[in-house]
Amino acid sequence: MSQSISQAQCAPPQNPPDNVIMHLYHTAAAMEHLAGTLPEDMDGLAHLIGKLGKDVEFCAILLDDAPPDAED
Repeated sequence: MSQSISQAQCAPPQNPPDNVIMHLYHTAAAMEHLAGTLPEDMDGLAHLIGKLGKDVEFCAILLDDAPPDAED
């Protein structure tokens, strides 16, 4: 039997702990650093890793700037 996953199960937490947000920032920085250290013949991979790092950083910024609770 397969179970379907509801959207509520996939939704990000309303108030993620600061350590989760900091982990995302550190992960993004590590990915961008890795992209900068790859040799020129791996340019495509470096570009992809750099873009993913920027996406992770963007998610961290969104979570960091999220209002505390929007249940009012």
